[in-house]
Amino acid sequence: MSNELLWRYKQDTLFGGKDMSTDQEILRIGMNASEVVSRIFDYYGIEQFSHTEYDPESTYPADGNDQTLLRDNWSGIDGIERLSEATRNKTIQKFDIEGAAISIHNILAIGSKVVVGGKTKQLQMLDFDFSEDEANMDEIKSLRLSQGVILRTDRSFHYYGLNLLNDDDWRKWINKLLFLKDTKKLFGTEYLELCLKRGYSALRIFGYEGTSKKKTPVVIAKI
Repeated sequence: MSNELLWRYKQDTLFGGKDMSTDQEILRIGMNASEVVSRIFDYYGIEQFSHTEYDPESTYPADGNDQTLLRDNWSGIDGIERLSEATRNKTIQKFDIEGAAISIHNILAIGSKVVVGGKTKQLQMLDFDFSEDEANMDEIKSLRLSQGVILRTDRSFHYYGLNLLNDDDWRKWINKLLFLKDTKKLFGTEYLELCLKRGYSALRIFGYEGTSKKKTPVVIAKI
């Protein structure tokens, strides 16, 4: 089987096919973001993944603050759960305001950069910025994104595509989105520009009680 045919087979199997060892869909409606990331990483044999952290009360990623992108060996979903907890513990600040206990901490975000076969690739990941009242899956589908899943967050939606791109193709993809109709409406001000400036995109995968990011993103649609 040629590399191109093998790649298409892997994508089709990951998206709509079955895991032959369990006869279960690999990606499905109702799956949490951490499961989506874990399944994609495991399926493609990701060796290393990237991550960063941010203040959940900021307007990330359009707040203009630079962030350090770190890299770790991929060791499964338990590893990112531990990483999330470590991020919380090292940044947590506790306050007592008028008798109410308040805690503030940074949260984990998974980066689009990964290493597979010794080469750096980019996941297709997007953070939409329009409210549930404005939600219209047709608008997302009109972007003609490649196969992937849409996840519901507290206020909007996340997208994970199934393609792994080299850096040049990832930049071309983001640039193409910049010039589509209603880009600002769907992504907010300067989101795509900042992704290009940083050279990656990032999405949180867990919900965090006590922050504005309480809801764990969950798959609501395949596209």
